[in-house]
Amino acid sequence: AILLCVCRAGPVTSGSAATHRQTHRMSRWEPQQPAPLESCAEVTVGCARLRVNRLLGEGSFGAVWSADLCDEADGEVAVKEIVCRSDAEFQRAAVERRLLEFVRASATEQPDFARRCPALVASEVHVLGPECWLVRLVMTRIAGEPLSKLLGASEGAHATALAPGLGHPGGSLAAASRCAVSMLRQLAPTLEHVSTRAYHRDITPRNILVEMDAHGECSWGLVDFGLAVDTSSWEADFASQDIGGDGLCWTTSAWYLFSHGSEELERSPDLLREYTSCLDMHSLGIAALRTFMELWAPGSHGTSGEELAKLLRLRDVWRNFWEDVNRFWQPIFEACTCGSPGALDALKASYANAGVHIIVSAGLCSIRAALVQLRSVATIPDVRQLCDALLVLIRPGKARIQLPTWSAAKTALVEAFPPEEPLEHECGFVRGISSASALMASDVYGDPWKGEVFFGNGVVEECTPPGTPSTQAGSIMEESMRSALSEYADFLPSSEPMMATVLPLVHVA
Repeated sequence: AILLCVCRAGPVTSGSAATHRQTHRMSRWEPQQPAPLESCAEVTVGCARLRVNRLLGEGSFGAVWSADLCDEADGEVAVKEIVCRSDAEFQRAAVERRLLEFVRASATEQPDFARRCPALVASEVHVLGPECWLVRLVMTRIAGEPLSKLLGASEGAHATALAPGLGHPGGSLAAASRCAVSMLRQLAPTLEHVSTRAYHRDITPRNILVEMDAHGECSWGLVDFGLAVDTSSWEADFASQDIGGDGLCWTTSAWYLFSHGSEELERSPDLLREYTSCLDMHSLGIAALRTFMELWAPGSHGTSGEELAKLLRLRDVWRNFWEDVNRFWQPIFEACTCGSPGALDALKASYANAGVHIIVSAGLCSIRAALVQLRSVATIPDVRQLCDALLVLIRPGKARIQLPTWSAAKTALVEAFPPEEPLEHECGFVRGISSASALMASDVYGDPWKGEVFFGNGVVEECTPPGTPSTQAGSIMEESMRSALSEYADFLPSSEPMMATVLPLVHVA
């Protein structure tokens, strides 16, 4: 029943796969089960002979096994087995295979890229029945353990939750910032190269791998391209794709899409641009910030005075945001895994009415405000670089003149601009204390869904969000806006008239 057996150099085209599917719909055949993957089993995938070791992990899309190549002395690989029960799932597996092949083709010119992402070794497809296929992808094994094992499982947990065999960078500010910065320095160029072909769409701590040496230096990798989409067709086809990924790392636009649908998202051009262009940037930024927050211990040596106050402020707004997105994501997760057929639709209506995307955006604005505050007093170059990079990557769900780029994030990570010499960034704001007004106006007032107060030319104008939210939703919106505004108050010059002008106009019902 093997329809497609591909060796290491053999490409698979969607056309040939479609031909095989068409042939089997019209002919008589008996499906056959391939040899199962299990510990100590010897199997052949394509032209690769494998000795299976152990199960690495499994989820809704399939399972991943560790294996050794029988023909090579040091040939540890990973084998992903995916059961595709629809044509859409089969096409998703085909996208993942093409991306793994792209990594393999890039290995000669960009060896560092191939060390951070798995490359295709072999693949095959088995037909199990009508509209049902078993896809097996053999890929290089990336060193390291999931970042989720490094991070605490509960709020406030520290590096004591490390998995056996992993070192840890300690709780100092310097070590925590160095760890987060190293993640961005290694994975930002990797994702920039990936983005020429695909968007990952599932960048979370469980798919980010980290390996630490005895000195706490980190090597990072990225795995699981099961939700990846072709860059060339994504903007036109996004409405036909699942949102996917982990809601804890969603952009504001993803929450808006979930609750309001694709037609409403298309009516908000700035949110649409964010959703079709910035998902991977935002998710990587959230992962890096979470790493920094969970590895830094407030009582560690070297943090005191104003810098400590700004760090604690960042930790507080991060915790508030993290609690909110966990509270919003958990019901979605439960509805998808074991809920009734109408549970998800009910959640969508509830979240739309409550203005969940506005609450998420306000939390992200608060985080960005705290990053600006920290950057203005930071004494460690890695902390300043981290703040600069996170201000590029973490999107506030607001209008932008220009979209952020991976190039801008990389620039922030290699140039340590002192606080008195802020870096002018291509997205339209200037970092540092002198940029407070510009950043506040950009984050708080440039709202693409027009649900907050705008002002330009000295005129304050109230606008109505799409769908005309209820009194309760409007109250939440105003409360969130007021919270986001107040985050900027501490670092604005006392002569700044903006806060005194705007805050009295925001009345909470």
